[in-house]
Amino acid sequence: MMIRFKIDILASLKEAGYNQTVLQSGLLPKSTIQALKDGKNITLDSLNKVCVLTGLQPGDLLEYVSIPEEAEKLFKKE
Repeated sequence: MMIRFKIDILASLKEAGYNQTVLQSGLLPKSTIQALKDGKNITLDSLNKVCVLTGLQPGDLLEYVSIPEEAEKLFKKE
């Protein structure tokens, strides 16, 4: 994975006053909460909601990490 979370998103949401019960009451789908726990990808819509809830910018949450093997796969000619 070349783009990953820089911070613990669930901890940031908790600091902003949103515990798991509140989040699951309709703010974020259960699948998104589970993906955040597992460090997996979330949709742009969910990322937008996280930004609204935390007051953070996407750049505060995400970072690009260069992984040569991933770049090789992307540019591999068959």
